Amino acid sequence: MEVGSRDYDPHAMALRFTNFRERSTVVRIDRSDSPGIDLSTVEYSVTFGGAKDDVGAVIVAKPKGFDALTALLRKLPMATADIETAIRVLTSQPRHMIPDVTVTRELLRSLGL
Repeated sequence: MEVGSRDYDPHAMALRFTNFRERSTVVRIDRSDSPGIDLSTVEYSVTFGGAKDDVGAVIVAKPKGFDALTALLRKLPMATADIETAIRVLTSQPRHMIPDVTVTRELLRSLGL
């Protein structure tokens, strides 16, 4: 659900985070694995949670291309090396996980969630 998309419902998201507690979680990044895709324009799905599978994952955004993905990841509390590793991995693999990212209520608000 991109902020501003017709699927984004701020009221529903607000209710979902009513009992939110700061915690460390995994950031998952997924992209299409279709042959011939353009990695500079492909849509990435960035989610929090769902460490074992997608159950419980919250969609943060769906940036298009490496530049937009990098800009989004820079807003998250993670090391530059983690961002560089994610971009490098995603050039050859359709998914990557970054563990131990601290999610706070303030971070969620800054992301429009």
